[in-house]
Amino acid sequence: MLEELKLNYKKILRVAIEFILIIIAILVGIKLAVFFLPFLIAFIIAKILKFPVSFLERKFKVKRVLGVILFMILFVVIAGALIYMFCSALFREVIALSERTQYIFPTLYNNISDLLGRFSFYLDTLDISPEFIPKIQESALNIINNLLTTVAGWINSAGNIAINTIVNFPTILIYIIITILSTFFMSCDSKLISETLEKHLPLKWLKKAEEIINGLFSSLGGYVKAQGILITVTFFELLIGFILFRVDYAVILAITIAIIDALPILGTGTVLIPWGLVLLITGNYVLGFELLGLYLFILVVRQLIEPKIVGQQIGVYPLLTLIAMYTGVRFMGLVGVIVGPIVLIILKSVFSGVYEKGLLKDLFGN
Repeated sequence: MLEELKLNYKKILRVAIEFILIIIAILVGIKLAVFFLPFLIAFIIAKILKFPVSFLERKFKVKRVLGVILFMILFVVIAGALIYMFCSALFREVIALSERTQYIFPTLYNNISDLLGRFSFYLDTLDISPEFIPKIQESALNIINNLLTTVAGWINSAGNIAINTIVNFPTILIYIIITILSTFFMSCDSKLISETLEKHLPLKWLKKAEEIINGLFSSLGGYVKAQGILITVTFFELLIGFILFRVDYAVILAITIAIIDALPILGTGTVLIPWGLVLLITGNYVLGFELLGLYLFILVVRQLIEPKIVGQQIGVYPLLTLIAMYTGVRFMGLVGVIVGPIVLIILKSVFSGVYEKGLLKDLFGN
């Protein structure tokens, strides 16, 4: 009995050490991934091109180098065209919106002040001392003013990012060239790279690393694919709706609301419902009802497609994903919303064998 207890303590210590080392490795890996981002992107693109290049090589006897060049050109042309159209429209709207911020927000502030003034008589019907009513109105205006100032700062920051991106284009171009060249070498010399690794590293290490990498790509790919599908669907629903409703800055609004929709707890209703209600109160009934109708349409579509997409692609219980997002936000801020679930997926992939056996049973016995 004592020997079994010691053995269990050793297992607990081993799992704890493995868990700590994996967390450290993940954090270091994230830092390295950001630092070596062009090569990471190149590795991902090479993995994507692997199947079509191999198919072309095997089926039509096309040389691998030629196949890689062909598909890379196709990939760069399509991706470049989409990115150019998307970024050009986005930059135009961000810069135009940042230039008009000094006119838009004072007008909006005045409209909200008038709106509060219209409903000030409701305060008179409440059992509140008259001397407190001006203070309540002043507090409400201060809150709105701070909110508008914050939003204006975000818009100006977005405009600065757009301008800095244009200014730093030569550096970005260098990153793009490095990524393209790295993709070419990784795709063409994949066999040579594998043979070199097999020559210098133990086969057991390589098999374990390949198993973990394949599991991570499968899990992370599913997570990214699920989120990408949901965000893309929501973005195009919003964009088409805004264009039909002739809403200004359709692209930037669609992107912002689609990203908000991807955050936990929040959704498109966080923006569309208050926006629609304010328009109805201020007398713009057509656009107000159109925005509320657009929200209901997006909500119905999301409820229909989200369970199937998330269930098929992610394979992680939604509550655990929510906990991972919350933990990520607490430790890393807004970026933790993305990093948290990724860390959870990595842990799930690494400890999948232990999880299937039953962690507590394995540590403490039946």
